[in-house]
Amino acid sequence: MELHSTTKNNTVLLPVVITFILTVIIVGGGIYWWTDQKQKEFKNEIVSLRTQVDQLKQVSIPTLTTTPAPTPAPKDETANWKTYRNNANGFELKYPDIFRIDSDQNAGLSFLPKAFVRLIDSTGITTIDVALITEEQSKMPYGVVMCEETKMLKNPITKENMYFSLTTMIRLQAQEPPSALYESEMHKVFNVVVDSLRLTN
Repeated sequence: MELHSTTKNNTVLLPVVITFILTVIIVGGGIYWWTDQKQKEFKNEIVSLRTQVDQLKQVSIPTLTTTPAPTPAPKDETANWKTYRNNANGFELKYPDIFRIDSDQNAGLSFLPKAFVRLIDSTGITTIDVALITEEQSKMPYGVVMCEETKMLKNPITKENMYFSLTTMIRLQAQEPPSALYESEMHKVFNVVVDSLRLTN
């Protein structure tokens, strides 16, 4: 009787054990398969990322360069000025509208230049004298003037050095003397006239 009971218990227990073992095998296999798949996906992602990094290393990254803003062209101060041209001696210069060519050109000169032009402003206070002189004359003092400059230009054809004496003077009148601003502006005009002087042949 006991033997029959033990056999019966073994018969009932056997399917349970088999079911348990099969469940463990199926679940364990499923977990192994799932883990294996995730590891393969992870490895594939690593390979893909390495490939992308290698491709990026081969691509040349353009360097950023800043283009400087274009420099505006310098303003031509003499754009609306008049031009005095001396064809006989081959030079020209520019002067502003407020000046005119003085008819009494040689007044007050202590030497005789090769060529001479006197510009006088509309108030009659300021004069700018331009004289084509010799090298020896360029070393002589001109007199009492506000500004004086000697400019030497080389004639490209004759290779001759041409000396120009440029002077300006503000004549003191009986009325109120010119302001410092006026004198400063005349200095600027004189300097631009000096810079505009050039040879024409």
